[in-house]
Amino acid sequence: MKAFEGDWAAEGLGGVVRLGACADDETKLCGRLLWVWDRSRVKEGMVGAEIMKGFVWRDGAWRGGTMVNPVNGETHKGSIRIGTGAARVSGCLGHWCEKQVWRALGPPPGP
Repeated sequence: MKAFEGDWAAEGLGGVVRLGACADDETKLCGRLLWVWDRSRVKEGMVGAEIMKGFVWRDGAWRGGTMVNPVNGETHKGSIRIGTGAARVSGCLGHWCEKQVWRALGPPPGP
């Protein structure tokens, strides 16, 4: 799991999510919304909240979890495929799905 843990920037650097093991089950992947560019565009209480829960590694991707859209608070089923420096995140509500590519954030450059 260590390869997937860390901070990930959503498309357009609209937000940053920290992915890591879930507190209640270290075999599952969860994510916490750390930062958003414009707090007025997300529901109150979303920054700092765990917005991704219960993803299980299966068939080459993290699957079976849920994610909350921080803009409207809706919960979606989702999957996450992680490659070199990028994560393909898909969230679906019924037959409607949205996909994004997130980029891994490394440590800030030194002086």
